[in-house]
Amino acid sequence: MQAEQLLDRQIWLWNCDIKHPSGNALLAYGFTATRNPAGTLDTTVYTLALPVGRRMLASECGLYITKVQGNRLSEGTFLRRLGFDPCRADAVADDPTAGMPLRAEHLRSPHAGPELVETRSAIADALQAVAAYEEWVIARFGLAYRRGCLGDCAGRSWRTVVSADETVSAWRTLGDWFARTETGVEQS
Repeated sequence: MQAEQLLDRQIWLWNCDIKHPSGNALLAYGFTATRNPAGTLDTTVYTLALPVGRRMLASECGLYITKVQGNRLSEGTFLRRLGFDPCRADAVADDPTAGMPLRAEHLRSPHAGPELVETRSAIADALQAVAAYEEWVIARFGLAYRRGCLGDCAGRSWRTVVSADETVSAWRTLGDWFARTETGVEQS
């Protein structure tokens, strides 16, 4: 439940950061934008390069983490915004007529073995990247800015899932959990 709430809240926060008074914070951090770089996550896919040749694509519907093979993205891991149910996806479609700019296709549960290990590793990398981004936001714009973003979301169930002060550590803890489960060392 906390993972789902954190991801839903993160997407809200990214939408706040896109509209930052000094300019689009996602672009300043190093994300690239497909479509309207001044738009929200419902009109734009933001992509961030991750370690070991992976990319994380963020949109209103969730995160897609994939490896880069040449000039194209391979099969990858999709985390729905609502549900946080890690799925494998054959491809992602960038189709403006679909109502969302990022749409994962042919979703299925990861197979046990190497595919499950890859899925968990991809999630761990992505969540650590989200933690690093949040750390950067606080260092650059201050904790008061991030608290203000959360103050603007009255009525959201995830508003108090963790405080603005605890967001970085919450993402790191969740990323560490996926990294441990990837190697077979699960927390009991």
